[in-house]
Amino acid sequence: MKTLANLIPYIRPLHATPTHGNMNYGVLVACSELNRNLCQYGTWDEYHIVNMYEDPCLVEKSWNESIQDPDLRARIHLINSKEFMDNLQNETYALILEGECFLQATALRCLMKDKVPPICGHTHTISYNFLANSLFTAMMNPTRSWDGIICTTPTAKTVMQNLIQNLKESAKNQPWNMSIDFSPQMKVIPLGVDINRYKPRDKHAIREKYLIPKDAFVFLYLGRISKQDKMDIIPMILLLKSLLEETNQSNLLFCICGNAISSAYLSQLKNIIHILELERHIRIIQTVLEHEKPLLYNLADLFISFSDNIQETFGLTVLEAMASGLPLLTSDWDGYKFLVDNDINGYKIPTIWMKSNTLLHIYCNLTPWSANHYRLSQSLAVDSEYAIQILKQLLMKQDSLIDMGVQSRRKACTQFSWPCIIEQLEQFWDELISNYTNYKQTENRYRHSITNRIFIDEFRQYPSRFIQDNDRIYLTKFGANLYKNKTFLPILLSKQMFSYIDENEFMIVFNVLKDLEGLSIKEIAERITPAHNIQEAIVVEILMFLVKYNIFTI
Repeated sequence: MKTLANLIPYIRPLHATPTHGNMNYGVLVACSELNRNLCQYGTWDEYHIVNMYEDPCLVEKSWNESIQDPDLRARIHLINSKEFMDNLQNETYALILEGECFLQATALRCLMKDKVPPICGHTHTISYNFLANSLFTAMMNPTRSWDGIICTTPTAKTVMQNLIQNLKESAKNQPWNMSIDFSPQMKVIPLGVDINRYKPRDKHAIREKYLIPKDAFVFLYLGRISKQDKMDIIPMILLLKSLLEETNQSNLLFCICGNAISSAYLSQLKNIIHILELERHIRIIQTVLEHEKPLLYNLADLFISFSDNIQETFGLTVLEAMASGLPLLTSDWDGYKFLVDNDINGYKIPTIWMKSNTLLHIYCNLTPWSANHYRLSQSLAVDSEYAIQILKQLLMKQDSLIDMGVQSRRKACTQFSWPCIIEQLEQFWDELISNYTNYKQTENRYRHSITNRIFIDEFRQYPSRFIQDNDRIYLTKFGANLYKNKTFLPILLSKQMFSYIDENEFMIVFNVLKDLEGLSIKEIAERITPAHNIQEAIVVEILMFLVKYNIFTI
């Protein structure tokens, strides 16, 4: 049996209502869509969704609403951290999948040596300050040659290679002269798109729904409205102003669709639109829900996106626009480079960036990521004059836009459909598993992770004292009443607690403890652990919970 341990619990119903929250960030959309389509098109026998920190009730609700097919549900198992660790001990998993590129799960090998299977991470946003710290932490763990990192674009792979090399050199150049062996396999596999959901639709009906004139030539931007961590939209507004002045086409309309992260920036955009007298030519559609996106793409004649921010690792909205049959006008930037083919499915507008900013590099760990992203993005320019010339050509030959839209759809279907992407993922995972299977196990030189925090030891000065083996427990008056009437007990408990403590083990300890009143902690553990095969540490942890809620006292 081939079983995947999936450490990405996120999934979102396609017709999510505002009660589910708005997924502004592409990483959440990407993780959700990967999970949905892995269950749909994956060929493995079981998928264990490991929830270590999210509210179990919400996770279960999201999965139940998102995957309703009984055959698919039969392969999905929502498990907690204890069940995950038990399965690792039993070598249940062929591979562990992480949601980010940090490979933090490699720390498990400090406990279980090479019983831990291949671990595979995934690049999403790789520009945040904490990435270097998190990655350096992973480099201190026992990473193996059969671990892997999936990069969504060749440029993302290069960034990761540069970062890893810089970290290695920095460690080597320090007084301690540390040499780090960290060489996971890296594979470029893009994100996928649901070509049955994102597809060409009846444009006239959708324009009528959103009160868009039928004869308008519509440019569409769809994404977060944020200059700190998406892109500055002002250059696209100025581009529209210049285009209106240089052409006689009064039917141009720029639709800006997305959720505004900053009310101040949204106000700035509206003020600029007012000053430039562009109210007739720009429509801002806010609070975009996931189920609306396939419709909004079909409002447009051309998708436009001038990304200028290093947080952009792929370009998911560009891919969705392609699947929807739209021609593209984008900046020549990161993932966009590999989605847009000049004069085939659109045009890439050249970008120019300053070569170095020494002050920013020095102070980047002292300033928030949003300030770093914004400052860097403001030092990158898109060739607006070239963009104007391209747009003037396209407006004169609008038939070519139709052909480009057809090519966009074709490329999305042949290279980025989810069945194609899942097949590539499984092939890479099989390569990692093959390397692991062929490995001849040797003694693991790692005893513990250098960066694992031992919290109780580090914070030992915080409490008045620690529990001792000779401490004795006694039932409180409240506890005695609770044992007589157990209806209140479920109210004290939560599913979140049972994500790390087995519910059956909890109830065994709870039921047995009543008859062990007056015994010491050591005596209680000696009675329960061998009789019920419950670890001593778990027995004490359950006991401390019962003391916390005044059921027992020490």
